[in-house]
Amino acid sequence: MSRQVRVAVIGAGIGAVHVEAYCANAALYQVAVVCDLDATRATKAAVSAGATVETSYNAVLHRDDIDLIDICLPPSLHAAAIKLALRAGRHVLCEKPLVGSLREVEQIRQLAAGAGRAVIPVYQYRYGNGLARLRRLIAAGVTGKPLVASIETHWNRLPTYYEVQWRGQKAT
Repeated sequence: MSRQVRVAVIGAGIGAVHVEAYCANAALYQVAVVCDLDATRATKAAVSAGATVETSYNAVLHRDDIDLIDICLPPSLHAAAIKLALRAGRHVLCEKPLVGSLREVEQIRQLAAGAGRAVIPVYQYRYGNGLARLRRLIAAGVTGKPLVASIETHWNRLPTYYEVQWRGQKAT
């Protein structure tokens, strides 16, 4: 039996939901640490996993018991956090959007390749039934060779969603 992947969740906002998902898959994952600048929020997320709490990302990077760093920070912080995790020799799972430019994607691709580590972006809709239907049509040869695809997701966000300081801001 292989050992559990030891995870550090960085950011306890949406990261709290990630902790729940890891706990639901406890045979595969162990949340070792939850890191957030707000220690109270980190503690609340860490309790169910029996994880330790940290308020310093740098401290998490220096731990030798972490396999995967799960980045759940505001988007403007993703690129720097991913690069630091890769330089520390860790695999990375990162909330969307991964980064803000193709240049950053290429930098991360090169760092990941050099470190021999994976970078996995979160995209929770890729296995919806619409795509499953399309895959069956493609497999049946009904569609011909796919050349271009476009998918639109329409959200109805209430004003409270944008009360979070970094949401809906061009700079972040």
